[in-house]
Amino acid sequence: MALPTRTLAQLRDEARQRADAEGKLERFPDVDVTRNVNKGIQRTHDFLITNGWHEYLLEVTTLTTVADTATVALPVTPPFYKLRHLRVTYNGRDHRLHPIGDEDIPYQTNVNSKNPLYWRYQIHGANLRLFPTPSSAETLTMHYIPSPTLLVEDTDTYNGWNGWEEMVVLHAARLIALKDATGPTLANIDLLLKEEEMRLIELAPERDVGAPEHVIDIAPDGYDDDYAAFAALPRP
Repeated sequence: MALPTRTLAQLRDEARQRADAEGKLERFPDVDVTRNVNKGIQRTHDFLITNGWHEYLLEVTTLTTVADTATVALPVTPPFYKLRHLRVTYNGRDHRLHPIGDEDIPYQTNVNSKNPLYWRYQIHGANLRLFPTPSSAETLTMHYIPSPTLLVEDTDTYNGWNGWEEMVVLHAARLIALKDATGPTLANIDLLLKEEEMRLIELAPERDVGAPEHVIDIAPDGYDDDYAAFAALPRP
């Protein structure tokens, strides 16, 4: 089944219609409205992530660690935006890796770096930083949300799974109305935008109820002396 799509040209036209700015090409040239459309895409992207639609945006990729190198470059195609979860497979065992806070890094350096099941991570700029520094080359599986693709050419398309393009149009129209300082039009757009936000919140897919939000057990299967030694280290 084909996804509902809008071209950049269509999104611009619809934004002008909603802002009652049809025919005002001199005041609202294509380059400005294109910028507004792309801002709408970015804001819609964040709204979808925040309100439970991230499953529709997920990408899966594999990364490979390098022995004695602490960092691995984050994916660029499509470009990394937010991490959902990270896993490592080692000796036939699959294990989810967990982030580490700065306060725990000194203790994590004492963990056996030869066993990837004990690794933890932070995101540093364009890199994934592993603790402790890996001593072997291993494959990581990353589930992540990419940055939104911005539109450049008139024929570039935006895919809306369930009417997402309406929110993009309304955001762009609102920016047009703000420039034109048209009170009634702006108020109407704000009302439509709020209705669209509520619609997507109500229709948001059920979130993963199988994983706790706060309490996690970071000990891998086969709890052993290495992990016991780490867990027993004093904390301030």
